[in-house]
Amino acid sequence: MAWKSDMKDETKSKITSVLNADDQRHAAMIGGDMAGLDRLLGGDLVYIHGSARQDDKQQYLASIASGAVKYLDIKRTAAAVQVYGDTAVVHGHIAIQGMSSGEKRLIDSLFQSVWVLASFGWQMVGWASIPTGKKAQA
Repeated sequence: MAWKSDMKDETKSKITSVLNADDQRHAAMIGGDMAGLDRLLGGDLVYIHGSARQDDKQQYLASIASGAVKYLDIKRTAAAVQVYGDTAVVHGHIAIQGMSSGEKRLIDSLFQSVWVLASFGWQMVGWASIPTGKKAQA
């Protein structure tokens, strides 16, 4: 990510921290790390899938814990981050390979996520994605 020349060091640090937290979330999703996801997702999470289905935190975690959804690979590209105090909005492109109800899925989407800074680190409280219509690379 290219830094704007007039960007404050504190803002740069928050952007780096948010993207690191998002990378940790992706690793936890792929690894089925429920404790890691619980830490990285806010209690009031609203997760809107590209199919327009909406989950709260418990529903989202249950879908992964049950094996109904399995993430195999996640690649975030072209991410941009805006920081507003202790809130950050991330948007960009994501390619996901996974399994849903035993069926392989390749998802290519644009996304927007909202993160808030808690006492122990960043937590994602909002996610929405929309398919691009392209197939993700296998």
